[in-house]
Amino acid sequence: MPINELHVHHDAVGKTCLSLEGKANFAARFNRLSGRGGQSGPGKFFCRFFHPLLARFFSAVYFFSVQPLPPPEIHFLNAAEGWLGLDVPHEARVELDAIAPEFQNHPDVLEMRWQLHTRLENWEDALHVAQLELQHKPEDSAGWLHHAYALRRASRGGLVMAWGALLPAAQKFPKEPVIAYNLACYACQLKQMETAREWLERAVKVGGREEICKMALADDDLKPLWPEISKL
Repeated sequence: MPINELHVHHDAVGKTCLSLEGKANFAARFNRLSGRGGQSGPGKFFCRFFHPLLARFFSAVYFFSVQPLPPPEIHFLNAAEGWLGLDVPHEARVELDAIAPEFQNHPDVLEMRWQLHTRLENWEDALHVAQLELQHKPEDSAGWLHHAYALRRASRGGLVMAWGALLPAAQKFPKEPVIAYNLACYACQLKQMETAREWLERAVKVGGREEICKMALADDDLKPLWPEISKL
């Protein structure tokens, strides 16, 4: 049965995803690049929780495409990042709200706000922010990953919708292993094992066997395929 004809519920909202699925959130979080010249950015916060493969990808996206925030907005963003790192999300929200309205749609601000909502498991709000990311920067795969990640968990979403939302990104970003990996996760959870194998193999070809297999063997989404993955 085609995936888009299946009707299933999304996984537990509180699940911690330590795999490539954004895993978004958004989804190695970017330790290798905290922003040019010490500025804040996705790199600094994200890689504390996510895999190095995502760190390399999102760091490159950040470096080449994001203009730095001016002061004092950059200071508010840094503070928000710090509060999230300390697991004090309500203070992070205060700092983000202090950023001037004209900078609220800056990619770094949207990124941090998405992280805030996912930390609080406010999936509807996370979905809204991801939609803004797609609107303002559709050429950045992070928004596509964030959108699918939140949609999987939102009340009006689910695995089938997350699959459908992320699938076009595979054509748009054919060399991005995170997308292929996440599609493998979705397919596996939808019990479409052959499709899951195909997408996982794509992720391996682009992202490297060692990195992908190591991550997959720690990812419950792919647990049905663990015996096969361990032999790759």
